[in-house]
Parts: sequence; structure tokens; C-alpha cells
Amino acid sequence: MADGEYGVTETDKTAIITACAGGIGLVTATALRREGWRVIMSDADEDAGLREADRIGAEFRRCDVKDGDQIAALFHGIGRLDLLVNNAGIMGPSCPTWECPVESWRETLEVNLTAQMITCKHAVPIMLSQRSGSIVNMSSVAGRRGWPTRAAYAASKWGVLGFTATLAEEASRRFSSRKRQKMDAYLVEIKTSRTRVENRLNELYGRHFALQAAASSDSEFSNQPLRSQIERDIGANQRNLDNLKKLEE
Repeated sequence: MADGEYGVTETDKTAIITACAGGIGLVTATALRREGWRVIMSDADEDAGLREADRIGAEFRRCDVKDGDQIAALFHGIGRLDLLVNNAGIMGPSCPTWECPVESWRETLEVNLTAQMITCKHAVPIMLSQRSGSIVNMSSVAGRRGWPTRAAYAASKWGVLGFTATLAEEASRRFSSRKRQKMDAYLVEIKTSRTRVENRLNELYGRHFALQAAASSDSEFSNQPLRSQIERDIGANQRNLDNLKKLEE
């Protein structure tokens, strides 16, 4: 991307974004490039990452966040760092907690939580030396409530909240009160995307209407407890969607 493309002048600001070959990460990278930022994109999908980085004029470094050496390589020789966006995440297993495979549990926490800690270990010293910088750690509405059959995911997102709040306190104490500059650690509350919530709502409504139809033809299929649970799930997901819409405003 040439200087001045998209109607802006290139700046000296630098951002690193994980998991940005698509979705929220790619949208964030594109927005920053439009503002003239130097953006270092990373993703485990090298082909898609290179393609999108070339399209928007960003740099690309392959990174599987489960690999500490690849995370370290993200920060090699970058100079200054103004923004880190920890966007990488997986949904993990879907099953009752007592049936959850231990390896799947560990993998979910490794990607969703531990990787954020490792990237911050590299980013924070740079930002402290600059006395400026921002970190965005992606959490989820699952980090505010229980989520049946998604214990690993919910636990990892609750962990992100505690980790980020602690990191913000620790980093802020490194600045003197006289020269203290702002270093933000933002919590982005989004499930995975507005689309996922809408798809879940469509699924719930479909099940709800199917149960209604069955109940009208044969009382044996009324299954009122299941219908009540689905109605509660619809309400919860609708509230999540409403919150996401507010964040987009």
C-alpha cells in the first residue's frame, strides 16, 4: 500500500494482530491500514494470511499461538509497538464438563488464555520502555456467565477478564504519578461474532417452532421443560445480540 492510499498519510504507529486472516482480526487490520498504521498480521493459515496482508498492504508473519517460538518471532525487530490485539481463539469442545477430554480442555486454555499471556510478556516491556501502548485482549460474553456444554471456552474467557485486569494494574504501577501515560487494556465483549449469535438464534427458533408444531398435533410431544429451556436460551442470546449491536454503534 503506497503512502496516502485510502486518503491517509502513513504514520509511525505499529500494531500486531493475531488470528487475522479473516473475521474480526482482518477487519481490525484493514481499519488500521486505512489510518496509515504499520500492521503486522499473524495467523496459523499462512496462505490466507499472506493473501489478505498483500491485499491491504500489511506485513505477515505466520504464527500458531500454541508455539511460543512463533509468538516470539512476531516481536523480533519490530522497534516500537503501539497496539497488540490478542484475537486468536477457539471454541473448544462441546460436551458436559465431566465428559470433556482433558487434552481438548488444555488446548482451549492454551489458545484462548495462555497465548495472550505469552504475547503480553513480549509486548509489555516494549510498551513500558516507550511509556505508551494499548493491548486488546479478546474475551466474550461467556466470560460473564456460565455456558452449559462449553466449560473450557467459558473458563478461558473468564480467565481473560482476570488476567487483563491484573495486567492493567501491574503495568500502570510501573509509571510514576508525575509522568504516567495511558496504557489501556481493553476488554472486548463479543461471543465470536454477531453472525454466530444470529445463527444460534435461528437454530433455537427453529427448535422452538418444531416443538410447538409437535405439541399441537400430539400432547405426548409437548416436552414443556425443553421448550422452556429453549425459550430461556432465546432470551439470553437475544440479549447478547442486542449488546453486540450496541458495541457496533
